[in-house]
Amino acid sequence: MRQPATKPLPAAFGLTMAMLAVATLAKSTIPIFPEASALAVGCWVNRERRWVEKPWQIVVLVTVSSVVGVGLNHLATGLTVREILALTVVVSLLLVTGSPLSPSISAALLPVLLNIRSWFFVQAVFGLTLTVAIGAGKKSEATGRGNKFIKADVIYLLTGLAWIGISGLSHFSLLVIPPMMVVLYEWLTKPQPSTGLKLGIRQLGLLFSSALAGSIAARLLPRLPAASGGVAVIVTIGLMYLFNTRFPPAMAISLLPLLLGDLPVWEFPLYVLIDGAVFLFIGFCAARLGLMRPPDNRAGG
Repeated sequence: MRQPATKPLPAAFGLTMAMLAVATLAKSTIPIFPEASALAVGCWVNRERRWVEKPWQIVVLVTVSSVVGVGLNHLATGLTVREILALTVVVSLLLVTGSPLSPSISAALLPVLLNIRSWFFVQAVFGLTLTVAIGAGKKSEATGRGNKFIKADVIYLLTGLAWIGISGLSHFSLLVIPPMMVVLYEWLTKPQPSTGLKLGIRQLGLLFSSALAGSIAARLLPRLPAASGGVAVIVTIGLMYLFNTRFPPAMAISLLPLLLGDLPVWEFPLYVLIDGAVFLFIGFCAARLGLMRPPDNRAGG
């Protein structure tokens, strides 16, 4: 059963606008960490029990993952190799710590995809995750302890590495969209309710619509990241009500077009749709084969 929201969605919007304001003042997109908006929705609005149980992990794991991503960009290796290393290191970190904090994956892969070498990105991630952790409180009031499901994590890592390999061989680098890699993790490792497939289809619809909204906003307001990002997030919040699911990655997806440069409006949403369709199929097959965790009536959408 879905837990009631402890903070309204506008709280996540406020954090997003603060992040975009800093980027505007800095005249740089480096301080923009789209996954921070997803974290705010997950921790403040949904009270995701797997994330808020240990708020300190929000700061430490996500920041360390951003260090991994930026650090790998200083190596003389190709994009595919850096993505493989980033995903392997972060999933290993999650396994060792017993944490299911999937936004850590995006924190490592995003700087690799965008070739961010500035440590300012790490500082921005630290500040944003610290804010989210403080807002999340000292402990979760909504849940008990969730057990890690190591088999699903290993399946995720193998699937993710295979997807990165396909991206590298096909030279379609946008097949590896950091927030969508988070979606794959959630769909493979999160306890699935009996309505899992229907919920997944709604979430996919939300992700595609958010990507389209973000792409249109970035195209219409290319030199005003605060305005375009604000519009994209407002539309995404409305879409969450329309699709009846507060799926955190949608917030990150809506902001990502701000960082991808001058792409055709249709291109990024198409990649999101391809990723989502393939990942949903993989998640459905894994559930049918009994490779995922059993249903949990406390899991929210």
